[in-house]
This record gives sequence, C-alpha cells and structure tokens, in this order.
Amino acid sequence: MITLALLGLIVFVGATVVGIALPRPVSPPVIYVRTEVPPHNGEGDAGFGLLIFLILAVVVALAAQ
Repeated sequence: MITLALLGLIVFVGATVVGIALPRPVSPPVIYVRTEVPPHNGEGDAGFGLLIFLILAVVVALAAQ
C-alpha cells in the first residue's frame, strides 16, 4: 500500500516537473482594442496533476480493500 502511494507521488511530481519544463506555445502579438487580460499560459497545471493523483489514490485505496 505504501509502495503504491509512493509510486503515485513519484508520478505526480514527475508530471508536474515535466509540465513545468515543457515550452509553452507563444501566442502571436495581438493588438487589443479594449482593455483585456490575456490568458496565462500554464495556469492550472499543478491543480490538474493533483486531481489525477487524488483519482489514482482513490483507485488504489479501493483496490486494496
């Protein structure tokens, strides 16, 4: 059980590091007519990784019963 939890943690940390290291697509220059805030690249990567980790933890916990 602990081995599976450690494996899940390693996968989560690895996915987060790889997600941070990957280059983000650069959007072409845009002229904004109104005051708009451009979207932030890479926003929510850690949250997505955490969601996957939690789903895997639930699956492992259910499989261990």
